[in-house]
Amino acid sequence: FFQAEDGIRELVRSRGLGDVYKRQTAESVKKDVCETNAKQCVDARPKGRFEGTTPEPRAGLACGCIPNSKNVPFPEVLDAETGKFKDAERLKQVFQEAGMELDNQSKKIVATCGTGVTACILTLGMHEVGRDDVEVYDGSWCEWGSRSDVPVKTAAST
Repeated sequence: FFQAEDGIRELVRSRGLGDVYKRQTAESVKKDVCETNAKQCVDARPKGRFEGTTPEPRAGLACGCIPNSKNVPFPEVLDAETGKFKDAERLKQVFQEAGMELDNQSKKIVATCGTGVTACILTLGMHEVGRDDVEVYDGSWCEWGSRSDVPVKTAAST
């Protein structure tokens, strides 16, 4: 596993993407996003799952989102016709309309999703608009939604 992870890091660096493959833990997300609001958090899941109005596809997971996170379902950063990323101007608009402060360089960004995969799409999309400091919480909702020691926000609890 670690060889593959090192290979991913090297591939990302060789393409000039910096060290975008930084991982976060549930504990660091709880502290930095929920408690101190020191970092921004963006969730790539569909709106219904993010708001807790649609059941999770995996049994035993809570419904909702990480408090203080913003929702950008990953298809919103892709051109529907080509499947490629939207241009930088449109990407920036998508993230800002969701409430992301892209110009606030003092606040790093954590990307999350259901399993840690589509969070990487948002990470690369943010790279396209100049944010090279995005970290991935690869435990994502599979981990967060299964724990009883972390807060969960739903549309109903807002």
